[in-house]
Amino acid sequence: IVEGVISMDSAALHLCATTKTPSFSLFGPSSALAYKPVGKKHHAFQGSCPYEVQFDKRCPHLRTCQTGACLREVSPEVFFEQFEIFWEKVSDKQFVLS
Repeated sequence: IVEGVISMDSAALHLCATTKTPSFSLFGPSSALAYKPVGKKHHAFQGSCPYEVQFDKRCPHLRTCQTGACLREVSPEVFFEQFEIFWEKVSDKQFVLS
């Protein structure tokens, strides 16, 4: 049994959203506000663009960005800290990293 899903913005994430399974997702060149699954059991972490590019749905440099910094520069520690906060809100299970 799957207790929760951690995923990039992907088909797996959106399939998860069709179930009652909580999800925590990472978005970079696409907007979490526009594309994350809806509901209290779904949370998205939005990577930030160091070039300060603003967009509503998708970064205009999605296929041409040379660095992918909006994803590559996400701090694993900050991402995991945000996940732990989310997990405490949606689950009665203790998260175990294995």
